[in-house]
Formats: sequence, structure tokens, C-alpha cells
Amino acid sequence: TSLAKVGRSEDAVVHLQHLLSLAPKHAKTHGLVGTIYNGLGRYGEARHHLEAAAFLTPGETGHMNNYAWFLATCSDAEQRDGALAVKTAMRVCVLSGHKDPGLLDTLACAQAECGDFGEALATLDHALSLAEGHAQLTQIIQERIADFRQGRPYRDKAGQ
Repeated sequence: TSLAKVGRSEDAVVHLQHLLSLAPKHAKTHGLVGTIYNGLGRYGEARHHLEAAAFLTPGETGHMNNYAWFLATCSDAEQRDGALAVKTAMRVCVLSGHKDPGLLDTLACAQAECGDFGEALATLDHALSLAEGHAQLTQIIQERIADFRQGRPYRDKAGQ
């Protein structure tokens, strides 16, 4: 929201929580609250709202991908769940026909979180082939490939 963009994340959450009290099944609002909480380092609350957004929109890739990303890359080990991240990211990739390099990146991060670096590297190779022409995404994928070859999973820096 606009408040979060100007550094007033706590105020934004108050307003969004009020919206959720009026419409508790509004996935987009849950997603926004989850994203803001993640940025504030309130990871348990972030997980709750990202999960709600994902499960309220089971056929939509955006919220499910955000949830899988959080589960795979959260800097708080207590909130990470590699197996659930792989399951969720795999569903997202199936829904997208395995043709979205950003979604494949999430799957690769989930695979790496589970210690399956060989599979993560294969997934990133596929993502890299689809990212042609997207310089920034190509660079991100290449950086992950280097990390995964060293046996290092990716950790999101949000909230730190």
C-alpha cells in the first residue's frame, strides 16, 4: 500500500487488518499483509497471511508462488519448510506449464532448501533457457547457480 511505500508499514498493517476484519477471505489483502510482515521481520505472522492468500486462490500462481518462496527462503529457519515449498512450487510450475522462469526459480530455491542441489541446478538450467532476453533475471539465475554449485541455498534478506 502507499503507507508501506513511504515507510509506514505498521500503519499500513493496521488498515489492512481492518479490511481483513470486513473481508477475511480477501486473498490480495492477506498477501499484502504477509509481504509487509515479512519486510518487518515478523515471520510467523507473514507465514500465516501468505499461506491464507495461497489457499484462498488455489488455481492462481502469484500467491502460491509467494508462499512457496517464503517457505524456501525465509531467513528464519523456524519458518522454512522445504518439503512444503517444493510441493507448492511444483504445483505453481504445473499451472504455468513450466514456462515461467521466475516460478522455476522459486522451485529451484525450494529444491535447494531440501538439499537437492542437482535437481535445483537442472531446474535453473531450464529457467535460464526461458529467461533469454531478460538480463536482470538471467543474472539472478546465474548467481543462484553459482551458490547452488557450492551447496548454499538462497536466503531472502527481507526483514533483516
